[in-house]
Amino acid sequence: HEEEEAVKKLQARAQRDAPPAVVHAIKACRFAIYEATQSAVAAVKEARVIREEKQAERERMIKLEKQRLREEERLRKEKARRQRREQRAKEKALAKERRFLERKKKLPKNMELWKEVSQLMTEHSTLEKEERKWRELEERLIAQEEAELAATAANEGAQEDEPESLPELSSEHKQMVEMAVEDIVLSTKRIQSQVEMIKTAVVKSDESREQLYDKFSSGHLFRGYRGANNPKGLIRALSQND
Repeated sequence: HEEEEAVKKLQARAQRDAPPAVVHAIKACRFAIYEATQSAVAAVKEARVIREEKQAERERMIKLEKQRLREEERLRKEKARRQRREQRAKEKALAKERRFLERKKKLPKNMELWKEVSQLMTEHSTLEKEERKWRELEERLIAQEEAELAATAANEGAQEDEPESLPELSSEHKQMVEMAVEDIVLSTKRIQSQVEMIKTAVVKSDESREQLYDKFSSGHLFRGYRGANNPKGLIRALSQND
């Protein structure tokens, strides 16, 4: 810009005093200076554009590099989490396998104990059923005994109420009555004997039930089995195994 101003002033003086050739030369110099200035401006603009493009490309590459690093970090963390999950699953499987082997070693003994418990519970249930049947039989026998005693009392009362003027029974009738009385006496004795047997069986049933309960509740301790609190399911499982 300073050079152009100096040439412009020189051209003004030349146009007053110098010949036309000098003026033409000065104009050519001004044109050359203008062209050089424009070329310089264009070059500066082009250089700035190139510099900005390079800066933008460099920023883009930096951004891509950061994204790549973040993605690698994410993949690394994901891989580490997956490896930890796999390791935990492997350790859990190994621990489960060890517990299985330990239980397998102890299985024969425990299985025998569980079978014994199953048998005891089955016997306990059978004794309860037998007890109910004996009680029902006792009630029927007592009712039968009472009915027979009532019938006997009624017959004896009827015989006492008969007038003395009645004719004497024949020997055949007397024999039939004596046989009936003997049958009643025998039935009564048999009923009493059965009642005593029932009472004895009931007492034994109560004693056996208490023994079985004590043996089942305190004589056997089982650990590590979910079915310990489910006796019915245990009995079914052991029955299937047999």
